[in-house]
Amino acid sequence: MLKLHHEQTLKYYIDKYNLNDIFNVNFIKNMELHCFNKNELIVFKNSTPDYLYFLVDGTVIKFKDSYSLQNNSSNIYDEFCIIGALEIFTHSNFDYNLKALDDCICIGVPIYIIKNIAFKDAHFLKYFCEFFSSKIYNNNLKSNFFNKEKDAI
Repeated sequence: MLKLHHEQTLKYYIDKYNLNDIFNVNFIKNMELHCFNKNELIVFKNSTPDYLYFLVDGTVIKFKDSYSLQNNSSNIYDEFCIIGALEIFTHSNFDYNLKALDDCICIGVPIYIIKNIAFKDAHFLKYFCEFFSSKIYNNNLKSNFFNKEKDAI
């Protein structure tokens, strides 16, 4: 992973994906651009998140174990997606690996910023309530707990 210090590129992605709408306070100073090379692991199974990532450019594949790495299109993400949200909110480790299929750019917000500032931000919490609700309703969030909640809806 390479940290990029390029404010114009950061601002471009923030504007493109309306990331300022997620946070009530100005979070640009807390956001970092991280570049992952093709075939680099972004997330390691059983690790704890250091950042909440917003994938803004590139393609990634999610897989449980190295032997299960398949071209399953349901586990490939090539547009804006959020990495680490469930793990941060549930205080759990990743139960999957995430690998860059090409060069990827993520906007990262350090976890301590999320916990100390964003968890007190109503805009942020509202966004993630909507995000999780959508995932549960569309059955895109593979978790026994959330699948049971969907059945209750």
